[in-house]
Amino acid sequence: MPRCLISLGANLGDPLASMHQALFWLRKHFGDAQVHSSRLYRTPAIGGPENQQEFLNAVVALETSLSPWDVWGIIRDIEQRMGRSRNIRWEARAIDIDVLLYEQARIWTPHFKVPHPRMTTRRFVLEPALEVAADWVEPVSGWTIARLHQHITSGVPSMVLSGNQVDVLLGMGKEAVVELGLMASQCFQRTESTGVAVPFRSDQLWIEVTETPRLPTVDVASAVESMAVLENPQQAKLLIVAANPPPQDDIAWEDWLRCWADTLGMRDTGATRIHWQGPRYLLPLQNLHWATHELVAALRAMHCPIEPRE
Repeated sequence: MPRCLISLGANLGDPLASMHQALFWLRKHFGDAQVHSSRLYRTPAIGGPENQQEFLNAVVALETSLSPWDVWGIIRDIEQRMGRSRNIRWEARAIDIDVLLYEQARIWTPHFKVPHPRMTTRRFVLEPALEVAADWVEPVSGWTIARLHQHITSGVPSMVLSGNQVDVLLGMGKEAVVELGLMASQCFQRTESTGVAVPFRSDQLWIEVTETPRLPTVDVASAVESMAVLENPQQAKLLIVAANPPPQDDIAWEDWLRCWADTLGMRDTGATRIHWQGPRYLLPLQNLHWATHELVAALRAMHCPIEPRE
């Protein structure tokens, strides 16, 4: 039967009771023999409103004959049954259940994405996943859970920030460094001679900024050509492609940026992929404050404190 990986998280009310209840419902739907859970882990809240209490997190591996869409429907039903509300992004929650992987499926829609687009840089996901799915392959990066975990937890947090609005990217990078409490006095400025951005590097973090050409249309071939030079010889932890948002509010950004999703290997279309090795993330520049917050959350999630709950 197909294999599916699911994450659980809770930090509102009685998180321990919520995690046990969610596991009860998963076993009820999928069967005891098909559900294999990691230990529970304690982690700080990453992103979202401030002053949240710590999270309990776990990862569940299961086997099921149901489709990924059916699995998603079941976990949404469990969340609703347990009182989950969705008002503010990354807010405190009684329970949060996400589909991380479903075999090698790559699904890209406004409401449901597989693999989960942020799982590859979240230590609080990858560490418990090591217990139940260390050799499973995340299909966008092509790396196993074990390799992804080793990749993000070794060295300092790092990323390459790429897009066609270099001045915007420089500002986002500088704001991210400041928000992380680091000094950015001599970085994120264009040099007069080359116009290339000076990267920020320290013993705690590095961020590189690179430019990609503006695409005139949703043209996969052009996207592939413009990204072909982007390689990762220094093994940055994450590539973030920041792309122009749709011109109208009634167009979902996921639909508008399908060409980039194809180029980055996020949709199962057979499109040529870029040479980049490792995690990658597609970020719409609809709101610069929100986009900067995404950068900071990704960097913090790489090395967040985590410990098993005894």
